[in-house]
Amino acid sequence: MLVIGFVVGGLIAVAAWIIIARACRNGSAAARITGTVFFGLATIDAIVASAAPVAVAIKAWWPVIWLCGLVAVIFLWQRASTAFFKPGR
Repeated sequence: MLVIGFVVGGLIAVAAWIIIARACRNGSAAARITGTVFFGLATIDAIVASAAPVAVAIKAWWPVIWLCGLVAVIFLWQRASTAFFKPGR
């Protein structure tokens, strides 16, 4: 049952990130902020998951996901990205 929860939660997260990525591609500044908030929630989730009694494979996977989110947020807030998200570009 726990594995099903991880799979469903993962699929929901993937869908949310794809929606955010498409909105960012369209220049939505709100999507950039939402992506950053999602990364903050993923950080909290990773901290909680590291203390939970889960399989080693799951604990090993969280840092990979977290680093991908960190890289995405860094790219979202670079100077060139800020120019892209400005209204009337």
